[in-house]
Amino acid sequence: ILLVDMPPGSGLEVRGLLKINLDAAVLVTSPQSISEAAVRKVVNMAEEYAIPVIGILENNAYRVAGTAGIRLSKDFQLVYLGKIGWSRTIVDKMESHEPFYSKTFDRVAKAISVYVNHRGSDGTA
Repeated sequence: ILLVDMPPGSGLEVRGLLKINLDAAVLVTSPQSISEAAVRKVVNMAEEYAIPVIGILENNAYRVAGTAGIRLSKDFQLVYLGKIGWSRTIVDKMESHEPFYSKTFDRVAKAISVYVNHRGSDGTA
């Protein structure tokens, strides 16, 4: 699993990542419209490269107003995997290299597992 968090406006970098023969993607957005616009481009690029999108995860969901993740999941008929809010605890754990657990991670892991387990023997979903 490759997890990449790219800021809005990273079009060429994203296109380069999509060329590395990914099996699928989980896309992360923040609630703001600028992030939503960037993720819309990535969804379209993923379709262009025939990369399935497992779902949408919303980051910084409680710190900033907006519902980009929900709109994206509805507009593209993708699974809404949930939201992760900004937390001082998360920051502290990351800075001290300690593990952090969130129930949202369970939903993401389950969605990836369902995708992997339902792929055909030829590698297609």
